Amino acid sequence: MHKYMVINCHVFWGLRMFSYINSINQQLKKMKKSITLLFASIIAITLMSFSILNGNGISGYSTTGCGTTNSCHVGASNSNVVIALTFTPALPAPNTYIPGVQYSVAFNIAWPTATQRRFGLDLSTNLGTLNSSANTQLLSGEIVQTTNFSNTAINNKTFNFTWTAPSTGLVTLNYAALTGMTSTPGAGDHWAIGTYSLSTSVDVSESDRNIKVAIYPNPILESFNVSYNVADNSLVKLELLTIDGKLVKSILNKTQSGNQIINIPIDDSIPAGIYFINISINGIDNYKKIIVDEN
Repeated sequence: MHKYMVINCHVFWGLRMFSYINSINQQLKKMKKSITLLFASIIAITLMSFSILNGNGISGYSTTGCGTTNSCHVGASNSNVVIALTFTPALPAPNTYIPGVQYSVAFNIAWPTATQRRFGLDLSTNLGTLNSSANTQLLSGEIVQTTNFSNTAINNKTFNFTWTAPSTGLVTLNYAALTGMTSTPGAGDHWAIGTYSLSTSVDVSESDRNIKVAIYPNPILESFNVSYNVADNSLVKLELLTIDGKLVKSILNKTQSGNQIINIPIDDSIPAGIYFINISINGIDNYKKIIVDEN
């Protein structure tokens, strides 16, 4: 009798232990499923937050673009994404500005065919002051969209903001512009990255300061001349800059008077492209755009 009681006792506790282990396994399965769903949600939210097509906009991509390497949208910068900027009041000359003026800027993003429903923008500047306007907002100092959706398929969208020009300096507006069929990254995405450079209006600055500047020939092959007229004992600096304002070569830094002509050679270390010459007279900058052609 005692023997059977011991066996029954063992069977009873064995069944209890089996039931307990089975319960733990069921709980683990539920936890695994919950964790899987949690990670899936995190990934989805992350993809949405990295997407420039996000309806709330996102900053930080104006200089790097929004391709696959940034865990954002697919592909590389696409030249078929056409960008057009319109300034009001009109710029005094292409790629020049009047210091201190507030410009209303219409930034248009276009795609060749009317298949797109969503458009996004991230734009930053190195100089001047940006402020939001219709359908844009200021996020971490950059202009991004607040709305990106079109109820019907279209081929372009315009975003609006204001930019107040600085007192002087070479301005670079960096942008990443994007168009897509839906807000989901990869669904018909096409994007482009680029810059729009502006310099102080030479016409205005020269007439105000009685400085006459000429650069020739332009475009340039092997060398070019810079001629100018300055008052007595003026400190003159000449610099060659890239289109985004980086120093390529310091050409001159000395005190001069009267009419001057300087010949500047273009050596093999300077690749073909668009550059600026900064002619600084007594600390006041004047910028001229030049084009270096291939030999």
